[in-house]
Parts: sequence; C-alpha cells; structure tokens
Amino acid sequence: WESSKAGEGAEMLLDKAEKLISQEQYQKALPIYQCVVHEMVPVLQEADDSNGAIGDTIERGFEGLSVCARTSAGESYRQEMFDYLFDEFDDKRYEGWSDWKWDFLEMAAEMVSTPQEQKRLFEKTDQFLKERSKGDDWFRYDEEKVLNIKLTVVRRCGSPEEADGFLNKNLNHPSMRRQAIEFAFERKNYERVKILAEDGIALDKQGNLRGLISGWTDWLLKAAQARRNPAEIKQYALALFLDSGRDDYYKCYKKCFSGQEWGQEAQRVIGILKKSRDHRGNASLPQVYIWEQRWQDLFDVVHQNSSAHMLSAYGGHLSSHFPKELVEVYEKVIVSELAPLVGRSHYQDLCRFLRQMKKLDTQGRVKTLIEELSVKYANRPAMLEEMKRI
Repeated sequence: WESSKAGEGAEMLLDKAEKLISQEQYQKALPIYQCVVHEMVPVLQEADDSNGAIGDTIERGFEGLSVCARTSAGESYRQEMFDYLFDEFDDKRYEGWSDWKWDFLEMAAEMVSTPQEQKRLFEKTDQFLKERSKGDDWFRYDEEKVLNIKLTVVRRCGSPEEADGFLNKNLNHPSMRRQAIEFAFERKNYERVKILAEDGIALDKQGNLRGLISGWTDWLLKAAQARRNPAEIKQYALALFLDSGRDDYYKCYKKCFSGQEWGQEAQRVIGILKKSRDHRGNASLPQVYIWEQRWQDLFDVVHQNSSAHMLSAYGGHLSSHFPKELVEVYEKVIVSELAPLVGRSHYQDLCRFLRQMKKLDTQGRVKTLIEELSVKYANRPAMLEEMKRI
C-alpha cells in the first residue's frame, strides 16, 4: 500500500516536472526528477512491481534527467549537473540496477563539450574499471559500457576519423565491432565490412558464440548484396537460413536461382536439412515443405512425429489435402498424449483437438471416440463436463 501511494505521489511530481519542461524551465524541473529517481529506486527494492508501474515511474524520471542534462547551460549549472551525475553513479542504492547506474554517466557523456569535461568523465570511468576485478562476471559488461560512453564523447567532440580509430582499437568487443561495421557500411566501404565481419566470425568461433557469428554473417550478406555478388549472396543466405530457419534468408537464397534451377536446388537444401542433427534443421524441414507446397512430404513428417505440437503447427496446412489421414493422426495423439493428462486446462486442450478432429471427420469417429473416453475416464467429472460441450 505504501509503495502504491509513493508511486502515485511520484507520478504527480513527474506531471508537474513535464509541465515545467514544456515551458523550458529545465532548472526548476531538474530537482523534481532528481528526487523521484533517488527516492523511488529503494521503493522498488522492497515492492511488488509485477505490473511494472514503479519501474515505469523511474524510467520517466531518467528520461526527464536526460532532457535536463542535454539542455544544461551556464558553467555553474553544468558543473552542478556533472557533480550530481557522478555522485549518483557512486550511490550504493543503484547496485543491482546496472542499466540505471550507467544511465548517469551516459547522460554525462551527452553533456561533454570541453577537453576538461572529457578528461573528468574518462578518469571516472577508468577508475571504476580499475577497481573492478577482471574475473567478475559483470566486468565485460561494464567494460563495454565504458567504451560506449567514451565513443559517445569522441563522436560528439572529435572527427569521424577519430571515432573510427577508437572503434578499430577496440574490435575485440562485439558492440565496437558492430559499430565499426556500420560505420564502414554507411561509407560504402564494403571490403572493410567484409574484413571486419570475417575477423569477427574467426574470433567468436573460438568461443562457439553462434549468435554473434550469425550477426557477422548477416553483415557479410548485406555487403554481398550491396556489391551485387551472386556467389557470396548464395553462400551467406544459405548459411544463415540453415542456422536460423528464417524465411527471409530462404527467400533471398531462392531468388538467386531461375525457376528451372530451383527444383533441383530445393531438393538439395531438403537433403541438407534431413541430414542435420541440429534441432534447427529438424524445425526448418516442415517449413520448407510448406513454402514449396510439398504437402505429401509435410504429412509424412507429421505422421512420423505425431504429437499435439506437430498438429498445432502443421495440421491447418494439411487439412484440405489429407482430411481422412489426419483424423487418424488426431485420434492417435488424443488417445496416447492428451487424454491421460489430468487437470481442467488439459481437458480443455483435449476438447480443442476433438473439435479440430470433428471438422475433418466424415465417418462419425469423434462421437465414438468421446464415448470410449467417457467410459475409460468415468472417474473424471471435469473431463466429462468439457467433452459434453463438443
């Protein structure tokens, strides 16, 4: 109750601050935002914020602080703002809330406009890292935060060449490599994009970091498309599809072939997926059958791997092609997988599948099946009640 009242009070204060912001009275709005952020974070520590209301209030406070920081004018006001941001960054109340903690120095980075301010901020970040243990699980995260803060300052106060140089010195960090690639791509330096992405793949293969490898490969595809290199487009689009199963990569790959060529190539891709021991390959195979309208192949997969999941995912695609055969699959899944489960929600799932089966059933098999289940599970009144509604 107390946290709810505190939240309501904070919302009223924020409304007042936002009115002051609309009137460009930033210095009057600033202490309100400072108060809300400083006081509400400890409230969040103790409260049940399952609806996210307190977190949203704090976010509004940080957004207001950011506006005040960006519009700070006057030497004394700027110095007070810097002091405040540094003090809050050091405050123990933000321990455990890393994103909010770093927001203070990110705001400071948006304020920097002189070499003295830059020096002060960089010394602050360097000292923080110096006090951290490199064996700390969060060290890598904090290090990337520091690099991004410094990059913000270099981009604001330096030249594009200086920013590029900063990125190139820190390519072992994924966020820096990503931004270096974006920088090169914007300048149509596609060969540089390729080198950076390939080096990233080589580096991250050592740690088997598949998500990062996929991201670098996507940049290789973008560069190949920009250079209109068909061979590389094929190579990277197929690799990305096999890794992710995404339809956009599949369509990209398919566009590289004529209609006459595609039939044989599609069969080759299917062969690769069939041989795959990766769950992604198993999940992608039915999707390819759908895209290529190979309904018999899709039915064979569903029939061989009969389950509620398979019917939910692919039954709708097959209902007009194999209604009679699907009825048999539904019955098998209902009897062996769904009916034994206990609980009202499970009974409702069972009845949902019975209704789907009924749409395909021309032989009255559903009625007989319900009668059989009613006898077998006569001691389950809730199940019988749900089935009577069919």
